[in-house]
Amino acid sequence: MPLLGELLALSCAFVWSCAVILFKKTLDLGNVSVVGVNLFKNSVAVLLLGATLVILQIPIDFSRPAAEWWALAISAALGLALADSFLFASLERIGPGLLAIIELVAAPFQVLLAWLFLSETLSVPVLLAACLVLVGLVVAGSEDAAKERRASGPTSVADAEVRKRRRTGVAYIVIAMALMSVGIILAKEPLERGNLVEVTFVRLVFGNLALLGWTAFRRDGRSVLAPFTDRRIRRALLPASVVGTYISMLLWLGGFKYGDVAVVSVLNQMSTVFTLVLARIVLGEVITSRRALGSAVALAGAVAIIVLRL
Repeated sequence: MPLLGELLALSCAFVWSCAVILFKKTLDLGNVSVVGVNLFKNSVAVLLLGATLVILQIPIDFSRPAAEWWALAISAALGLALADSFLFASLERIGPGLLAIIELVAAPFQVLLAWLFLSETLSVPVLLAACLVLVGLVVAGSEDAAKERRASGPTSVADAEVRKRRRTGVAYIVIAMALMSVGIILAKEPLERGNLVEVTFVRLVFGNLALLGWTAFRRDGRSVLAPFTDRRIRRALLPASVVGTYISMLLWLGGFKYGDVAVVSVLNQMSTVFTLVLARIVLGEVITSRRALGSAVALAGAVAIIVLRL
Protein backbone atom coordinates (compact mmCIF):
# COMPACT_ATOMS: atom_id res chain seq x y z
CA MET A 1 0.00 0.00 0.00
CA PRO A 2 1.54 3.37 -1.03
CA LEU A 3 2.37 5.75 1.83
CA LEU A 4 1.55 3.10 4.45
CA GLY A 5 4.79 3.80 6.32
CA GLU A 6 4.13 7.54 6.35
CA LEU A 7 0.53 7.13 7.55
CA LEU A 8 1.58 4.72 10.30
CA ALA A 9 4.25 7.20 11.41
CA LEU A 10 1.74 10.05 11.72
CA SER A 11 -0.68 7.79 13.60
CA CYS A 12 2.13 6.77 15.93
CA ALA A 13 2.95 10.42 16.62
CA PHE A 14 -0.61 11.08 17.79
CA VAL A 15 -0.90 7.89 19.85
CA TRP A 16 2.48 8.50 21.49
CA SER A 17 1.42 12.04 22.46
CA CYS A 18 -1.58 10.58 24.28
CA ALA A 19 0.64 7.99 25.97
CA VAL A 20 3.18 10.57 27.21
CA ILE A 21 0.46 12.40 29.13
CA LEU A 22 -0.79 9.12 30.63
CA PHE A 23 2.72 8.02 31.62
CA LYS A 24 3.40 11.41 33.20
CA LYS A 25 0.30 11.08 35.39
CA THR A 26 1.61 7.71 36.59
CA LEU A 27 5.07 9.06 37.38
CA ASP A 28 3.49 11.96 39.29
CA LEU A 29 2.00 9.50 41.79
CA GLY A 30 5.41 9.45 43.47
CA ASN A 31 7.86 6.69 44.44
CA VAL A 32 7.43 5.01 41.07
CA SER A 33 10.56 3.37 39.63
CA VAL A 34 11.11 4.27 35.98
CA VAL A 35 12.56 0.79 35.42
CA GLY A 36 9.42 -0.68 36.97
CA VAL A 37 7.23 1.42 34.68
CA ASN A 38 9.25 0.23 31.70
CA LEU A 39 9.06 -3.42 32.78
CA PHE A 40 5.32 -3.22 33.40
CA LYS A 41 4.43 -1.56 30.10
CA ASN A 42 6.59 -4.01 28.16
CA SER A 43 5.02 -6.96 30.00
CA VAL A 44 1.52 -5.76 29.14
CA ALA A 45 2.51 -5.39 25.49
CA VAL A 46 4.11 -8.86 25.42
CA LEU A 47 0.86 -10.42 26.69
CA LEU A 48 -1.28 -8.49 24.19
CA LEU A 49 1.05 -9.20 21.28
CA GLY A 50 1.22 -12.86 22.25
CA ALA A 51 -2.57 -13.01 22.20
CA THR A 52 -2.57 -11.24 18.83
CA LEU A 53 -0.17 -13.84 17.43
CA VAL A 54 -2.44 -16.64 18.62
CA ILE A 55 -5.63 -15.05 17.30
CA LEU A 56 -4.11 -14.25 13.91
CA GLN A 57 -2.28 -17.61 13.86
CA ILE A 58 1.09 -15.99 13.20
CA PRO A 59 3.99 -18.37 14.00
CA ILE A 60 7.32 -17.36 15.52
CA ASP A 61 9.97 -17.43 12.80
CA PHE A 62 12.54 -19.74 14.39
CA SER A 63 14.25 -20.10 11.00
CA ARG A 64 15.40 -16.48 11.26
CA PRO A 65 19.17 -16.18 10.61
CA ALA A 66 21.34 -15.90 13.72
CA ALA A 67 22.45 -12.42 12.68
CA GLU A 68 18.84 -11.21 12.78
CA TRP A 69 18.25 -12.75 16.23
CA TRP A 70 21.30 -10.87 17.50
CA ALA A 71 20.17 -7.67 15.78
CA LEU A 72 16.75 -7.87 17.44
CA ALA A 73 18.25 -8.71 20.84
CA ILE A 74 20.70 -5.79 20.77
CA SER A 75 18.04 -3.49 19.31
CA ALA A 76 15.70 -4.39 22.16
CA ALA A 77 18.35 -3.94 24.85
CA LEU A 78 19.24 -0.49 23.52
CA GLY A 79 15.81 0.73 22.41
CA LEU A 80 13.47 -0.85 24.96
CA ALA A 81 15.47 -1.58 28.10
CA LEU A 82 17.86 1.38 28.14
CA ALA A 83 16.30 4.07 25.93
CA ASP A 84 12.78 3.79 27.37
CA SER A 85 14.12 3.84 30.94
CA PHE A 86 16.10 6.99 30.18
CA LEU A 87 12.99 8.46 28.52
CA PHE A 88 10.83 7.89 31.60
CA ALA A 89 13.58 9.28 33.85
CA SER A 90 13.60 12.38 31.66
CA LEU A 91 9.79 12.66 31.64
CA GLU A 92 9.84 12.52 35.44
CA ARG A 93 12.26 15.46 35.56
CA ILE A 94 11.22 17.84 32.77
CA GLY A 95 7.60 17.00 31.93
CA PRO A 96 5.86 16.36 28.58
CA GLY A 97 6.32 19.82 27.03
CA LEU A 98 10.08 20.14 27.13
CA LEU A 99 10.51 16.41 26.54
CA ALA A 100 8.51 16.64 23.31
CA ILE A 101 10.79 19.45 22.14
CA ILE A 102 14.07 17.66 22.92
CA GLU A 103 12.75 14.50 21.23
CA LEU A 104 13.34 16.37 17.97
CA VAL A 105 16.96 15.22 18.11
CA ALA A 106 15.72 11.75 17.11
CA ALA A 107 15.13 12.79 13.50
CA PRO A 108 18.70 14.01 12.82
CA PHE A 109 20.10 10.93 14.57
CA GLN A 110 18.00 8.58 12.46
CA VAL A 111 18.56 10.41 9.17
CA LEU A 112 22.31 10.30 9.74
CA LEU A 113 22.35 6.63 10.72
CA ALA A 114 20.11 5.67 7.78
CA TRP A 115 22.49 7.45 5.42
CA LEU A 116 25.56 5.83 6.99
CA PHE A 117 24.35 2.25 7.42
CA LEU A 118 21.29 1.71 5.21
CA SER A 119 22.44 3.65 2.14
CA GLU A 120 19.15 5.54 2.09
CA THR A 121 19.03 8.59 -0.17
CA LEU A 122 16.74 11.60 -0.02
CA SER A 123 15.68 13.81 -2.90
CA VAL A 124 16.21 17.53 -2.40
CA PRO A 125 12.44 18.33 -2.29
CA VAL A 126 11.80 15.66 0.37
CA LEU A 127 14.81 16.86 2.35
CA LEU A 128 13.52 20.44 2.21
CA ALA A 129 10.07 19.29 3.32
CA ALA A 130 11.66 17.39 6.20
CA CYS A 131 13.52 20.55 7.20
CA LEU A 132 10.19 22.40 7.08
CA VAL A 133 8.74 19.93 9.59
CA LEU A 134 11.70 20.41 11.91
CA VAL A 135 11.61 24.20 11.60
CA GLY A 136 7.92 24.22 12.44
CA LEU A 137 8.46 21.98 15.46
CA VAL A 138 11.30 24.16 16.75
CA VAL A 139 9.16 27.31 16.36
CA ALA A 140 6.23 25.63 18.12
CA GLY A 141 8.36 24.49 21.03
CA SER A 142 10.82 27.36 21.42
CA GLU A 143 8.48 29.30 23.65
CA ASP A 144 8.32 26.48 26.18
CA ALA A 145 12.10 26.22 26.13
CA ALA A 146 12.39 29.96 26.78
CA LYS A 147 9.99 29.71 29.70
CA GLU A 148 12.05 26.88 31.15
CA ARG A 149 15.17 29.06 30.99
CA ARG A 150 13.44 32.04 32.57
CA ALA A 151 12.02 29.85 35.31
CA SER A 152 15.55 28.88 36.33
CA GLY A 153 16.67 32.50 36.82
CA PRO A 154 16.89 32.76 40.66
CA THR A 155 20.05 31.48 42.28
CA SER A 156 18.73 29.91 45.49
CA VAL A 157 19.77 26.40 46.45
CA ALA A 158 16.31 25.11 45.58
CA ASP A 159 16.39 26.74 42.16
CA ALA A 160 19.89 25.41 41.53
CA GLU A 161 18.57 21.94 42.25
CA VAL A 162 15.72 22.51 39.80
CA ARG A 163 18.18 23.58 37.11
CA LYS A 164 20.35 20.53 37.77
CA ARG A 165 17.32 18.27 37.59
CA ARG A 166 16.26 19.90 34.31
CA ARG A 167 19.73 19.54 32.78
CA THR A 168 19.80 15.89 33.81
CA GLY A 169 16.39 15.35 32.23
CA VAL A 170 17.52 16.93 28.96
CA ALA A 171 20.67 14.78 28.92
CA TYR A 172 18.60 11.66 29.57
CA ILE A 173 16.23 12.27 26.65
CA VAL A 174 19.14 12.97 24.27
CA ILE A 175 20.74 9.68 25.35
CA ALA A 176 17.38 7.92 24.95
CA MET A 177 16.89 9.23 21.41
CA ALA A 178 20.42 8.23 20.41
CA LEU A 179 19.97 4.69 21.77
CA MET A 180 16.51 4.40 20.22
CA SER A 181 17.86 5.50 16.83
CA VAL A 182 20.60 2.87 16.88
CA GLY A 183 18.02 0.30 17.95
CA ILE A 184 15.69 0.97 15.02
CA ILE A 185 18.56 0.85 12.52
CA LEU A 186 19.49 -2.60 13.87
CA ALA A 187 15.86 -3.78 13.64
CA LYS A 188 15.26 -2.44 10.11
CA GLU A 189 16.33 -5.58 8.19
CA PRO A 190 14.46 -8.08 10.41
CA LEU A 191 11.39 -5.83 10.13
CA GLU A 192 11.54 -5.76 6.35
CA ARG A 193 11.92 -9.53 6.12
CA GLY A 194 9.50 -10.59 8.87
CA ASN A 195 5.93 -10.20 10.04
CA LEU A 196 5.32 -6.90 11.85
CA VAL A 197 3.46 -8.38 14.84
CA GLU A 198 5.89 -11.30 15.21
CA VAL A 199 9.00 -9.11 15.04
CA THR A 200 7.49 -6.62 17.49
CA PHE A 201 6.68 -9.47 19.90
CA VAL A 202 10.17 -10.98 19.68
CA ARG A 203 11.80 -7.60 20.18
CA LEU A 204 9.65 -6.88 23.26
CA VAL A 205 10.49 -10.28 24.76
CA PHE A 206 14.20 -9.54 24.34
CA GLY A 207 13.66 -6.09 25.85
CA ASN A 208 11.94 -7.52 28.91
CA LEU A 209 14.66 -10.13 29.38
CA ALA A 210 17.24 -7.35 29.34
CA LEU A 211 15.23 -5.39 31.92
CA LEU A 212 14.84 -8.43 34.17
CA GLY A 213 18.60 -9.00 33.97
CA TRP A 214 19.17 -5.36 34.88
CA THR A 215 16.70 -5.57 37.77
CA ALA A 216 18.45 -8.62 39.22
CA PHE A 217 21.52 -6.47 39.92
CA ARG A 218 19.63 -3.51 41.39
CA ARG A 219 19.22 -2.91 45.11
CA ASP A 220 15.73 -1.45 44.67
CA GLY A 221 14.28 -4.59 43.10
CA ARG A 222 11.18 -4.37 45.29
CA SER A 223 10.33 -0.84 44.09
CA VAL A 224 10.79 -1.99 40.50
CA LEU A 225 7.99 -4.51 41.07
CA ALA A 226 5.65 -1.88 42.59
CA PRO A 227 3.63 -1.40 39.35
CA PHE A 228 2.77 -5.10 39.53
CA THR A 229 1.81 -5.11 43.22
CA ASP A 230 0.43 -1.61 43.91
CA ARG A 231 -3.16 -1.36 42.67
CA ARG A 232 -3.05 2.45 42.53
CA ILE A 233 -0.01 2.47 40.26
CA ARG A 234 -1.27 -0.46 38.20
CA ARG A 235 -4.62 1.20 37.48
CA ALA A 236 -2.90 4.36 36.27
CA LEU A 237 -0.26 2.54 34.25
CA LEU A 238 -2.40 -0.04 32.47
CA PRO A 239 -4.08 2.28 29.93
CA ALA A 240 -0.77 4.06 29.32
CA SER A 241 0.88 0.71 28.63
CA VAL A 242 -1.78 -0.39 26.15
CA VAL A 243 -1.71 2.91 24.27
CA GLY A 244 1.98 3.71 24.62
CA THR A 245 3.48 0.28 24.01
CA TYR A 246 1.10 -2.18 22.36
CA ILE A 247 -0.56 0.23 19.92
CA SER A 248 2.25 2.77 19.63
CA MET A 249 4.98 0.14 19.12
CA LEU A 250 3.09 -1.55 16.28
CA LEU A 251 2.53 1.80 14.58
CA TRP A 252 6.13 2.92 15.18
CA LEU A 253 7.78 -0.24 13.89
CA GLY A 254 5.20 -0.49 11.10
CA GLY A 255 6.22 2.94 9.90
CA PHE A 256 9.87 1.91 9.72
CA LYS A 257 8.96 -1.44 8.11
CA TYR A 258 7.00 0.09 5.24
CA GLY A 259 8.78 3.45 4.88
CA ASP A 260 12.25 4.95 4.66
CA VAL A 261 13.88 5.53 8.05
CA ALA A 262 14.76 9.15 7.25
CA VAL A 263 11.23 10.15 6.18
CA VAL A 264 9.41 8.19 8.89
CA SER A 265 11.67 9.54 11.64
CA VAL A 266 10.74 13.10 10.67
CA LEU A 267 7.00 12.36 10.57
CA ASN A 268 7.23 10.75 14.00
CA GLN A 269 8.31 14.13 15.35
CA MET A 270 4.80 15.43 14.69
CA SER A 271 4.10 14.15 18.21
CA THR A 272 5.36 17.55 19.40
CA VAL A 273 2.52 19.34 17.60
CA PHE A 274 -0.03 16.77 18.77
CA THR A 275 1.19 17.21 22.34
CA LEU A 276 0.56 20.96 22.12
CA VAL A 277 -2.98 20.35 20.87
CA LEU A 278 -3.70 17.73 23.54
CA ALA A 279 -2.33 20.07 26.20
CA ARG A 280 -4.89 22.65 25.08
CA ILE A 281 -7.77 20.16 25.07
CA VAL A 282 -6.89 18.13 28.17
CA LEU A 283 -5.00 20.63 30.33
CA GLY A 284 -6.49 23.90 29.09
CA GLU A 285 -3.13 25.38 28.07
CA VAL A 286 -3.29 28.38 25.73
CA ILE A 287 -2.00 27.87 22.18
CA THR A 288 -0.06 31.06 21.49
CA SER A 289 0.49 32.56 18.04
CA ARG A 290 4.02 31.13 17.98
CA ARG A 291 2.75 27.66 18.75
CA ALA A 292 0.02 27.97 16.13
CA LEU A 293 2.50 29.17 13.49
CA GLY A 294 4.98 26.40 14.24
CA SER A 295 2.26 23.77 14.16
CA ALA A 296 1.00 25.04 10.80
CA VAL A 297 4.52 24.99 9.30
CA ALA A 298 5.19 21.47 10.60
CA LEU A 299 1.87 20.18 9.28
CA ALA A 300 2.60 21.77 5.89
CA GLY A 301 5.95 19.97 5.81
CA ALA A 302 4.36 16.64 6.72
CA VAL A 303 1.74 17.01 3.97
CA ALA A 304 4.49 17.96 1.51
CA ILE A 305 6.44 14.80 2.35
CA ILE A 306 3.40 12.62 1.67
CA VAL A 307 2.60 14.42 -1.62
CA LEU A 308 6.21 14.17 -2.79
CA ARG A 309 6.23 10.45 -1.98
CA LEU A 310 3.24 9.76 -4.26
